[in-house]
Amino acid sequence: PICLTPGENELISRAKRNSDALIVQEEKAFDAAENKKFTEAMSYVYGVEYLKAKALIMDPIDEFRRRSDKRLADQAFSEERAALNSGNLAIVAAVLNALAIGGALIFYSTRMVNPLVAMGRSLTDLLAGNRAVEFGSQHDRSEIGDIARSLNSYKGLEEEQNRVTQQMQLLDRKSVV
Repeated sequence: PICLTPGENELISRAKRNSDALIVQEEKAFDAAENKKFTEAMSYVYGVEYLKAKALIMDPIDEFRRRSDKRLADQAFSEERAALNSGNLAIVAAVLNALAIGGALIFYSTRMVNPLVAMGRSLTDLLAGNRAVEFGSQHDRSEIGDIARSLNSYKGLEEEQNRVTQQMQLLDRKSVV
């Protein structure tokens, strides 16, 4: 249902009151026609008084149409603008969401995945006997940096153990000779 403003409602009420007043004149026309007074009946429904009364009905109706058309057009324009703004907001939200996901992927790739993959390769090389391997990300203050520093310490301990083992083997050889 269309809600009417108080002013529109008053225009419709005024038109109805004026229409109700015109019924009396129409009844006079019917009575005159029943009594075969056709000229008198015609003057009631086509005379100046009738046309004035009809204008009193149509003027508020025309004003009602003008006001309600303008109000509904303004309301439709406002709703259209709100829908357009909502659409634009949804596009902005989608773009920001895509940027956030892209940023998260870049962050995790550069700050977590790539350093862990590099450490895994370096650890594989170390276990294969490559003592020149370096563990990156030691400067990082995150858990990944902690792991890199621990692996580097392990490498240093292993190198120290190998050096001590070689010295003991040398001492054993000298003591045998």
